Amino acid sequence: MSSAGLPSSAQEIADIIGRARALYLIGMLPTSGSRPWRRVLYVPKRMPQDHWLIQCLGHDDAERMRRHFGGAILQPANCGFVVREFRNREIARMRADGKALDEIAEAVGLSTYRVREILRYPAEGNPPEEKGTVAGQTETTKVVKGRQVAV
Repeated sequence: MSSAGLPSSAQEIADIIGRARALYLIGMLPTSGSRPWRRVLYVPKRMPQDHWLIQCLGHDDAERMRRHFGGAILQPANCGFVVREFRNREIARMRADGKALDEIAEAVGLSTYRVREILRYPAEGNPPEEKGTVAGQTETTKVVKGRQVAV
């Protein structure tokens, strides 16, 4: 999925309250059970003034959600890819601004090694995979700590 599109479960919320507000809301949702990628949101048919959805989104957006989804249980995708893309752009920006790797790592909550990997391989933050042949068989290898290893 590219940065331009959202999963349909998140896009239906974005269609009602906008992309930025939808991503904010999804980011505020707690995980559901033992599945950290799953988010669950119940939108009540009647919403008291102290409901957390109003506190999170404000009255207007919460009311739009209630009118459109009232009584529904939504399970939007967590949109982690959007957060990672933003984080990786910020890492590149901070480095371009002259910040040290350890400062960047502390700011984004990653190890210095991981920040270095993201800067080295900006597309995904992972080394590229390469194909090789050993005794007529194809195997996938990956560069790990400067060495080729079979995966």
